[in-house]
Amino acid sequence: MLSSIDNKNWGNCQKKKQSRMVNVDCYERIFGQSQIPSDKQYWSMCGKSGQSTRKEEGNLPYLIKGCELDQMLEKEFIVPSQFHGVEIRESIFDANQNVKGVNWYRDDFLLAMRKYDSSQFNPAFINLDTIYMPQKAAAYMGKVLYLLAYRNIRNVMVSLNIVLKCCMSKSHNENEIIKWMYKDHRVRSACKKAEQDGCLIEMFKDKGGDFFVYNGTGRNSGTIMQTIIFYRRQGNVSIL
Repeated sequence: MLSSIDNKNWGNCQKKKQSRMVNVDCYERIFGQSQIPSDKQYWSMCGKSGQSTRKEEGNLPYLIKGCELDQMLEKEFIVPSQFHGVEIRESIFDANQNVKGVNWYRDDFLLAMRKYDSSQFNPAFINLDTIYMPQKAAAYMGKVLYLLAYRNIRNVMVSLNIVLKCCMSKSHNENEIIKWMYKDHRVRSACKKAEQDGCLIEMFKDKGGDFFVYNGTGRNSGTIMQTIIFYRRQGNVSIL
């Protein structure tokens, strides 16, 4: 079961904000839209987004300034009702519920999506903000791609954050997650189902062929993170 990091400054960190803007930019470049369609959803491992005391004015006074939801609203990428935030920790979930007009779930992220009414499940964007190393991240991504394939979700982008290096651990790179994904039977099944549906699953890279790499959120953090983008859209060729 995937838990959040219990860090009140995690969502408001400048590095995380930059990472999210990369996601928005990638979505626009893939689908040609600066905001997600009105009939689609934004799903996220959201962390702490709400607070128990009113600190802001306006329609969402309990929303934490600079958190993911706040950032996406300010960018006009979504409206509040499109945001589906999942958090496993009870205290954080309770605080998030103070922010009204938004969809909050206390659950494992993948389970929350599986439980959601299949006839209404229609994500445009999924933010897998994990703290997994490549092998475990590949397995988790395989489960998500499999779910999207068998719900026949089209035109959806998935952003996966992984740990390339943590403290004294061995350094990793994106080639390792690609290698593990090739081996995952769910990824292979998802790609086969995509072909049957007239869709494709692709991995998005920047013009220079790079992924977004950034240091961990701590001031002196030795952690190196990376954002990898996948998307499933209408088409007939898969690169995976």
